[in-house]
Amino acid sequence: MNYYVFSILYMAIFGYFGHMAKIKISTNIALIILSGIVVNIPFNGLSITMLTYSFVGEMSVFLFTLSLMSIFESLRVSSRTLMNLKAFIFIFIFGLILYLSVLNILPFDLYYQPREITIIIGCAITILAYFIHKPLGFIYLISLFAYGLGVLSSKNIFDYLIDVPTWVFSMMGIVGFGIKRLVKRR
Repeated sequence: MNYYVFSILYMAIFGYFGHMAKIKISTNIALIILSGIVVNIPFNGLSITMLTYSFVGEMSVFLFTLSLMSIFESLRVSSRTLMNLKAFIFIFIFGLILYLSVLNILPFDLYYQPREITIIIGCAITILAYFIHKPLGFIYLISLFAYGLGVLSSKNIFDYLIDVPTWVFSMMGIVGFGIKRLVKRR
């Protein structure tokens, strides 16, 4: 996947804000398509998607699938959310354990384990995610299928399951749910 794929992420973000602003579906579709075009227009030879790619690297299949599902969810009339607090906490803890192990802060290193062990861990994460939140489990399952097909240039399963934008998104989701609960109490 190259930097053009980040267009889907920006389209999902603008679609979400259009959905939360309760604009008409036809206007939201136009906003989503327009944002997908604008983020690819180069200014001085550098577009927003190129800049994002240079900061965070290749997009994980998980984030791509989550962005696509978010776009379709933003076109629905209901205000049901795709992810709940349990899903955000699961993604955050998974990312935290993985990134702390890569930084050698934890005494084990998940990322550089043999291929068979990482596949077992990836399958266990998918099963656990399904029991925590069904849509989250399905997104991880799609990521496992993409790993089996070799969609990305990476040979490590964790590059398919999580990346930095996904982890930051989970932190923002946890903070968002926390703010909602604080506002409800008042």
